Amino acid sequence: MKNPDTSHYAEIVFPLPIDHSFTYLIPPQFSTILKPGFRVLAPFGRRKLTGFVVKLKQQTDLTDLKEIEDVLDEEPIFSPELLQLTEWISKYYLAPWGEVLNAALPAGINLESKRRVILSPDLDTETISQLQDISENQRKILLLLARQTLVESTSHKKPPRGGLHVHQLQKKLGTTNLYHNLTVLRQKGYVDIQSVISRPKVRIKTRK
Repeated sequence: MKNPDTSHYAEIVFPLPIDHSFTYLIPPQFSTILKPGFRVLAPFGRRKLTGFVVKLKQQTDLTDLKEIEDVLDEEPIFSPELLQLTEWISKYYLAPWGEVLNAALPAGINLESKRRVILSPDLDTETISQLQDISENQRKILLLLARQTLVESTSHKKPPRGGLHVHQLQKKLGTTNLYHNLTVLRQKGYVDIQSVISRPKVRIKTRK
């Protein structure tokens, strides 16, 4: 039975030229953490897009709803006041709310970021297999990182960098809720996530 005090649906806007929100189901693993102001990964047509949660609700008359696939932030990146302000801007200037939110992202969010996931030095394949406080998908992540650490430690071709980029984990595992699982693993102290941020390359135009 659903908890009557838990929100089961989320209104999401996307940074697209669309002037309305879309309703998505909130999976159980996100029901206690998701709030307005979070960025999420959600299916949109045949694509998966980053959207902004602007409202939660307990009931809807809509059917055949799609589920949110992942939560991309540990905390909301937009406060309730900023959500209210951007909604007003959207209505006043007749601009899609999702595009207004995208333009209002905090400094650094739109910079190119390569996040590397590093396994705790206290873990190896044996200890990972014995952990009782993680899901199987989380265990797969740790085991993959452990194997990568072993490969790098036995390679003499170049200095070991340690860990894997998030996009490498996504490609190798393809697990749903990857960002959420990484957040849980970091909170438990099993991994560290390091960001290497660079500004997007700008092509300099020259006159002929």
